[in-house]
Amino acid sequence: QKHTDSSVAKHMLPAESQRSDRSAAEALPDRVIVFLDEINTCPHMGLITEVLCNRTLYGVPIPERIVVVGALNPHRKRPEERGEQEGLVFRPADGSPSVNKEMADLIYKVHPVPATLRDFVFDFGSLSAEEEKKYVGSMTIAALAPLLKEIWPAAALDDEFAETEINLAFGLFEEDVSRPKLTLEQWRTEQIHQLCNLLAKCIYGAQSWVRTVERDPAVVSLRDVRRCLDLATWFLRNMTRTAKWSQVGPSIVLGLAFVYHYRLRVLADRTELWTQVSALLRQTTDTMCALTGTGLDKGRNAQELHVMIKRLQLGLCRRLYIEEGVALNDALMENLFVVLVCMLNRLPVFLVGKPGTS
Repeated sequence: QKHTDSSVAKHMLPAESQRSDRSAAEALPDRVIVFLDEINTCPHMGLITEVLCNRTLYGVPIPERIVVVGALNPHRKRPEERGEQEGLVFRPADGSPSVNKEMADLIYKVHPVPATLRDFVFDFGSLSAEEEKKYVGSMTIAALAPLLKEIWPAAALDDEFAETEINLAFGLFEEDVSRPKLTLEQWRTEQIHQLCNLLAKCIYGAQSWVRTVERDPAVVSLRDVRRCLDLATWFLRNMTRTAKWSQVGPSIVLGLAFVYHYRLRVLADRTELWTQVSALLRQTTDTMCALTGTGLDKGRNAQELHVMIKRLQLGLCRRLYIEEGVALNDALMENLFVVLVCMLNRLPVFLVGKPGTS
C-alpha cells in the first residue's frame, strides 16, 4: 500500500474525533497513547516529525491528553556481499535509480531521519551475550521440559539413576559433597534441565554463527529462538504417531535447520554451522544420562547431523507424487520439505531465486 500524508494523518483522527465527542471523551481515560511503529519506513518523515516534535497535525495543536510515541529501525548499510546476491531485489514504486541504489545498500529499507527528530531518538540497545544466553535457556526449558517429562523412557533411564548412585557409592564418580542426595524425581528433573541447557547452547551457537556469516547482530533475535523451539516441539509431536525419546534429537536438528541452516546460501557456511553444533554436543559429562537414546548421543559430528537432515527430507519427499522426468535433487527436496512444513505450521515462506532457477 502506498501511503500519503492524509493516510498517515488519519491514524490520529480517531483520538481527535473522540475528544470532540463529549460523551465519548468522558468514557476515555485521561491519557490516550498513539504508537507509530517503524516510522522511518514511511516517506513522509516531515509530517511525522511535526507530530512527534512540534505536537501539531497540519499546524493544529494535538490535545495534551494524546501522547504520541514512535519507534524506528536503524539506518545502517549492509556489509558487502560475498559472492552472488540473492534473487530478491529492491525496486521503489517510482522507479528512481538513485533511491533504488540507496535503499539496496541498507539492511532495513528506511528513509533518513530528519535532524530535528534525531535529537529525540533513544537507542534502547540490545541484549548482551550473557543475557541472551539466559533468555534462550529459560525459553528452552519452558518449551521442551514439560514434553520431555511426558515421554521420559522411565525404565531405561531410571536404571541409569540406580547405576549412578552405585558408582558414587563406590567412588567411581567424583562426588560433590556439597550436593544433597537426590530423589528419583529430582534426578529426572535435573537430567531434563541438563538436556534443555545443552540444547539451548546449540540454539545460541547457531544464532551466533548466523550473525557471523551475515555480519550483522540484528539478523536473528529471540523470535528466531521461539520459532526454532515451536518447530522442534511440532516435529517431536508429529514425526511419529506418539512422541518418542528417540525423536528428540531429530526434532531439535530439524528445528535448527528450519531457522538457521536453510537460510545460509553457501554450503561451507552450513557445514560450519553443524560443526559448531556437534562440538557443543560433545561437551557433555558422564553423569548426563538424558542424552542417551535421543539420537544425538551418536550423531555428534557435522556429517552425521547433515545426513540426518537429508534422510528426513527424503523420507517426506518419497511420500509425495513427483511427475515422471522430474529429478528429486537436493534443491527440490529442500524446497518441498520447507514449504510443506511451513504450510502445516502456518509460517510465511518466500522461495527466492534468480530467473531460470525455479
